[in-house]
Amino acid sequence: MGNLLGISLSGLNAFQQSLETTAHNIANVDTEGFSRQRVELETQPPRLYGDNYLGTGVIASSVERYYSQSVMNSLRDTTAEYNRLDKYTNMANRLDGLLADESVGLSSAMIDFFDSVQDLANDPAAASTRQVVLSSGEALADRFNFIESRLEDMYDDINGELSSNIDEANELAETIAQMNQKILVASNKANSFPNDLMDKRDNAINRLSEIFNITTITRGDGMVNVFIGKGQTLVNGTDTSELSITANTHDFSRNEISLRSGSGIHEVSEFIEGGAVGGLLEFRSETLDKSRNDLGLIAIVMADQFNTQHGKGLNMNNELGAAFFTEPVPEVYNGSSTGAMSATITDTTLLTGDEYHVSFDGSDYTINNKTSGGTTVVAAADIGNANNIPGVTLGVAGAAAGDTFLVRPTEAGGREIAALLSDPKEIAAAAPVRTAASSANGGSAEIEFDSIPDNFAVAANYTADFASTITITFTDPTTYTISDGTTTVLGVGYTAGAQLPIVGPPPFDPGFLINITGAPAAGDVFTIEQNTDGFGDNRNALLIGDLETDKTVLSASSLQETYSHLVSSIGTDTMQANVNLDAQNAMLTNAIQTRDNLSGVNLDEEAANLMKFQQAYQATARVIQTADTIFQSVLGMFG
Repeated sequence: MGNLLGISLSGLNAFQQSLETTAHNIANVDTEGFSRQRVELETQPPRLYGDNYLGTGVIASSVERYYSQSVMNSLRDTTAEYNRLDKYTNMANRLDGLLADESVGLSSAMIDFFDSVQDLANDPAAASTRQVVLSSGEALADRFNFIESRLEDMYDDINGELSSNIDEANELAETIAQMNQKILVASNKANSFPNDLMDKRDNAINRLSEIFNITTITRGDGMVNVFIGKGQTLVNGTDTSELSITANTHDFSRNEISLRSGSGIHEVSEFIEGGAVGGLLEFRSETLDKSRNDLGLIAIVMADQFNTQHGKGLNMNNELGAAFFTEPVPEVYNGSSTGAMSATITDTTLLTGDEYHVSFDGSDYTINNKTSGGTTVVAAADIGNANNIPGVTLGVAGAAAGDTFLVRPTEAGGREIAALLSDPKEIAAAAPVRTAASSANGGSAEIEFDSIPDNFAVAANYTADFASTITITFTDPTTYTISDGTTTVLGVGYTAGAQLPIVGPPPFDPGFLINITGAPAAGDVFTIEQNTDGFGDNRNALLIGDLETDKTVLSASSLQETYSHLVSSIGTDTMQANVNLDAQNAMLTNAIQTRDNLSGVNLDEEAANLMKFQQAYQATARVIQTADTIFQSVLGMFG
């Protein structure tokens, strides 16, 4: 009789715990991260009765979560990747909208500027067309500045978001460590782990996976170690490694992620590939940096090429053209190095939008192209040679072994470019010289101004006097003399189509080229003179206008083509990012559904369990009543 009562009492206890657990599940149906629980029931050890073993009832051996580590790992990996893509795509959409917008992008401003140059070529003497060139040139420089300022805003926003994410990550790491401590204490008091505390810890880890790509290891004592990036320890049992925002080693305006551990503070940005932080870092290094450098490349090449050609023309003050735009200089970050590095752009036709990390070991400099990954080793004595970095000449003073430098040749282009001229008369639309053939010439030869060579330069201590007319007189069809009215060079040979050396006694060189074509006759005379008051001359304006389509960027692309390629590249990247985000969203939805199917509370199922356990509890109570009735009957027999 006692065994019947004991079995019934064990059933009451077991089903009461099952009912309480079911009620707990129902109460937490909307609790974030809650995993539904179940009571694991086991038979109690049987007792020997005669030749048979009879059951002794049931025992609630444990309360378990509906949980799978593989399902949770998949959810965290999917969450980290979704948040990486989400953050990257949001920033990419913002950048694409800026660069491709006709109202604020660069393309329309460049078209307007070169259209104004073409109008100038059509009417070079008109003050109104000259003023439009100045205005549209200033508008173009302002557009570069505007786009650059918006890019800098994005850098600032990334810095801010990195900071807020790191603050949240530290809070979550502390929460995980605290939960580890509580779980350890609780598990030492019983032969099981506290499910609700484990859910809270898992929820904190899941939220952390929104920030970083993470991995976890569950220890034998129930605590969890958490690693970010590529194995950097964030939580080790009850201890945490503090994350912090530190300035980039070279560019102090750029935030990086660092981790404080027992061995010091170490920058870990390069190891983080997932989560919102991974998306921000990836966008900054692979997309935003490239956009700013390419924008700067266009600005620098345009300013240099425009200024060069403008300087070969004559303005309405009868002077060679002055610089139309400022010419931005490379950015060099010396960081905490002992030495100081400088950089000068020497050939814009070789310039790229790449970035370079330069390190010194005491004897050689290693130049690493951060964009392409290529590496060049240069002896210390040769570091000042041209084009160790394409289009750039470096200078170094006081370098010591271990020094490192960061060189961004085009970064400042969009920020520093500005229009310089304010007087319409200063626009050099005319060619600097004019040529003429005598009306009395008997041959068929014609003369025309060719160009001023790109390498032409006037020494600082040399003043050219071009007041006289240069006269070329053919003494016969193959020989000519040159005279400036004072000096005559005799017996210079002539070959049709060949370059004519218009030179006098050293060191005189007028610094320009002319062409004579056709067949001259003896006695034919040609003259060359300064194009004084040549206000209707448009020859230099036409050459300036050609810069719109000339292959000035790496001798492969025009300015407009380079910008169009940038816009197209960003647009394609953004479109692909959106496609990837949509696909990842579907994967995340599926991962959440898989987790919810396993661990989430289903009210219909819980209602069925509630009824089942209630009936079992009631049935067990009836067994107790039956046992009591039998017991009373037995007592009555002896009454």
